[in-house]
Amino acid sequence: MAANTGDIENDSFLDEIASKIGTKSFRVGILLGLSPAELDALQYDYQDQGLVVMNTAMLIKWRDRGGQTSLELAQALWKIGLGRIAASVHPTAGFDDVGPSCINRGSKDISYEEFYRISTEANRNWQRLSIQLGVSSSEVDRIRSTTRDPVECCFRMLIAWYDMGDCSREKLANALSSINMGRIANSLR
Repeated sequence: MAANTGDIENDSFLDEIASKIGTKSFRVGILLGLSPAELDALQYDYQDQGLVVMNTAMLIKWRDRGGQTSLELAQALWKIGLGRIAASVHPTAGFDDVGPSCINRGSKDISYEEFYRISTEANRNWQRLSIQLGVSSSEVDRIRSTTRDPVECCFRMLIAWYDMGDCSREKLANALSSINMGRIANSLR
């Protein structure tokens, strides 16, 4: 790497990492604690400037919140399968306690990180899950028009369900069980 390993204060270092994230920017952004709305705004703002510019803007937005570490970035990269890039960001990270702490979304007790984990496992069944959770077909169509990535679709659907207000870990676990995803459901109980 041209820049110092793990130097998240260096924009050229973040630019180099951004060039390697590719189309996984939404997943990285969520794991770094950016909201879907923030990521959508970045996508809109940088749509004509290319993926690397958008990814760099995302990483700078995350960094500029303050208190962020190269370990957090490395763990997010590791979780989405970019282990070599993660090691270049923070080579001493063992990734045994993978990931930053869950993002607390208040009293409903379900985090973005949990939604991401569920999305990576239930992505092929996201539309069936949406029916069980009562997400409207118009919302499902809107999500489908946003992205073709089933993991991102599942994640966005879970956020839409969460935003409906009447959600709980138990309801999500029951919906997952009803579509034969009992192992994931049990992890929520």
